[in-house]
Amino acid sequence: MEEYATKLRKQKRNQQITSKRTMRSNIEDTINDERLRQLLNDINPLLVDTLIDTTKSKEESITYTFEILDKQDLEHQKALLIFIRKVLSRGEKYLGTYIFKKGYLPKLLKYLEGYEEEIYLNMAWALTNIVADSDDAIRYLRAYNIHYILVDIAIKGNNKVKEQTLWILGNIISESIQSRDELLSTPLVETLIDIVSMEALSLSFLNVTCWVISMLCKGKESPAVERVKGFFPLLARLIHIDETSIVSDVLWTFAYLTASNKSFIPFTLEHLSINNIFSLIKNPDLAIKRPCTRIIGNICLGDSKYIDDILNNESTPSIFNALLNETESELIRETAWCISNIAADSKNRVDYLISIEMVSTLALVLKKAALPAVQKEVFWCLANMIKKSNYTQIMQLINQGIMELITEFLAFNDVQFAEIAVNLIEVMLRSGAKAGGVNKHAARFEEIGGTNMLELLQYKVY
Repeated sequence: MEEYATKLRKQKRNQQITSKRTMRSNIEDTINDERLRQLLNDINPLLVDTLIDTTKSKEESITYTFEILDKQDLEHQKALLIFIRKVLSRGEKYLGTYIFKKGYLPKLLKYLEGYEEEIYLNMAWALTNIVADSDDAIRYLRAYNIHYILVDIAIKGNNKVKEQTLWILGNIISESIQSRDELLSTPLVETLIDIVSMEALSLSFLNVTCWVISMLCKGKESPAVERVKGFFPLLARLIHIDETSIVSDVLWTFAYLTASNKSFIPFTLEHLSINNIFSLIKNPDLAIKRPCTRIIGNICLGDSKYIDDILNNESTPSIFNALLNETESELIRETAWCISNIAADSKNRVDYLISIEMVSTLALVLKKAALPAVQKEVFWCLANMIKKSNYTQIMQLINQGIMELITEFLAFNDVQFAEIAVNLIEVMLRSGAKAGGVNKHAARFEEIGGTNMLELLQYKVY
């Protein structure tokens, strides 16, 4: 227990590639609603009923549609693909898995190449929602190298085709590290760079492009530096676009990269300064605040010189204070994680945290924190401060109230944290004994009821 408890806790946040996205249709159909109903009614009135009545079961209509799809003329095929797209657009995700399990995916894939644009767009939109729902469908596409065909279409197609194809590719990337790395080995990276360099892009096109870039940079295992470093100048430009979803994806891209590989930290700071991050973190939207906080935490896992960049910024104390006073628990937890990483770096960092009275701020967080996850993260801040401190620093921390906070964790309903709290109290008491004479730290521990809490701990059942 002693060996475990004395370890400093300086760790990365987990980041799994699971950020799939479905989309609502933005295709302008050449077949208007009235004509579509006529064409569907020619085939089977059941299809029209399904389209109109959203409460009807979809499986029967979907099954029937795929069974007859190959037997129709071009106009009726187009109507059936629009029908599939519209049904999938209702957000009933199980339908994607249903279509795959029934073996209908090959019938859609026949429209990948050589068909008119509208047919491809409807097929691609349906495929987007199928792969967003089914990893098995993604593995099927990869097994038959369909993702490479899609990259080729994204390179050669017009903007509408490129945009729709990127939706599919983004979901394929999200399936696994292997999917990501397979697509990183293709010209997709260069294609994305070319797309962002275009003028007068629609926001929807730019949005999906930024999302795909973020997916290519996401994962516990770092993407190849040489393949993704060309994204950094683009990200620095995109961060200034007045669209929250785009800025959020850009910031998460920086966050993913700085988490996966410390060598990405200098690239990030070259294109996104601490002042830029702090300016963005003041945005009231959590979609902006969260990735900014993650970036700061990741930087604090890097070399000490990067932590210097953060702590030497005069805005840092007020930024931390504001974040710790937020109402959103996960944001408070992320901020506490940042501070924990700072405390774990060196004794000099403890001096800084003492100077801004961080213990008092964390005490207020604990008073209002309802979630154990937040309380645990604050605990690690306090633990790292104590473990990195010398005699003088421990005395200063105790004067700021750290002993009371650690003692409260003796009653915490988690044996791991109670054990570490005992260890930290021992560190503080030993420090007090070094002064000679009366151990003032021990006296304080007695005054706050710590001895009684230790005795009760012997009878606690977890």
